[in-house]
This record gives sequence, C-alpha cells and structure tokens, in this order.
Amino acid sequence: MPTNNQLETRTARVQVRTAEDFCLEGVAASYGNFYDMGGGVRETIARGAFTRALREKQDVRCLYNHDANQVLGRTKNGTVVLRDTDKGLAFRCQLDRSNTSHQNVYASVKRGDIDACSFAFKVPQDGDKWTEGVDDRGQRCVIRTLVDVDLFDVSVVTYPAYQQGTSVDARGAGAGDEARRARANRLGQQIDADNRRRLAEAAAQIKGQ
Repeated sequence: MPTNNQLETRTARVQVRTAEDFCLEGVAASYGNFYDMGGGVRETIARGAFTRALREKQDVRCLYNHDANQVLGRTKNGTVVLRDTDKGLAFRCQLDRSNTSHQNVYASVKRGDIDACSFAFKVPQDGDKWTEGVDDRGQRCVIRTLVDVDLFDVSVVTYPAYQQGTSVDARGAGAGDEARRARANRLGQQIDADNRRRLAEAAAQIKGQ
C-alpha cells in the first residue's frame, strides 16, 4: 500500500462556465466517488478528510498540471480560498490579469481544452482505512477510504482519475499558448501514468497479504 507521507495526486473531470472576474472556482476533490487504483482496489474520499488541513490553514498552492513553475495562486497570500462543502473540497483562485501564463490557463479552461482538476496530498498515520466491500458498480473489491490528508496543491490538469463530482468555473479573459499547453499536457499524462503504476503495485501487495 502507499506509505505514509508519500505524495499522491488525484484528478477529476470538471465542468466549465464563464463569468466576469478572471478567477477559477470549483471542486478539486469530491466525496462519495470511486477511483480505480487497479488490482481490484477502489479509493474514495470520506467527508471530513480535509477538516484538519483546513483548520491548520495549510499553505496550499493552485498550480497548472502540478507544475511548481506554473503557480496560479496560494492560500498564504489569499489568492486561493479553500472550503469544505457537501460535495467536496471547493476552491477559488483569483488569477492575475497581467500574468500571461494565467491568461493561457484561463483561455484553455474557457474553451474546454482543459476540463479536469486535481489535488496533491499526503496521508498521515491512520489517515486512510482499508476494507473489503462493494464499489459503485456493485463489484466486490478492496476499498481505500481517505479520512485525513495533508494538502499540498489543487491543480488545473488535463487527465482525470475521478470521473464524477467536480466542477470549475473560469471567470475572466485570456490568450492561448499552444506550445506551453502541449508541454503541460505531456506532464499531466506522465503524472497520471506514474500514479497508476505506483498504486497498482500497492494493490498487488494488498492482495498478496
């Protein structure tokens, strides 16, 4: 299984609409949906999994494709605001109109070229529970439930893992950059591929126990 304090990422399909104030809003992580970790293991997020992280005001960035060179906002300076809702972890990121990278991200979200968001996290000791059960398709499986996590970033990304339950609003105006978008898309693919490989190995270890 993934070790404690190992950085993990999860992505989710999003929906987009536009408004006036050049920001991104949405749900980066949704409750009650299942992520296929491979090897007969499913993962879900319990309500309250982000309570401690929000209470501690952990310094969370909003990134583009989990790229530390593509910072869109940060909770420390108030440009990112996180909220725990009935649906999941909601975020609002105020973009900078003078930043061309922000303009490019907004334009891609507005056009629907990018329609997924994500969050990066670590699980502390006893932050997840492993049980046997039935998933949303009625199939018996091992279920990993995230009950307490440390947050590192919420990101606008290209490829989703969780397929349901999230939303993002793109608010404002911007311009495109095809080369930057293509590079970020490749990064998003690599992140998801590496994550799936790592979690498949963990699933195999669980089944062997």
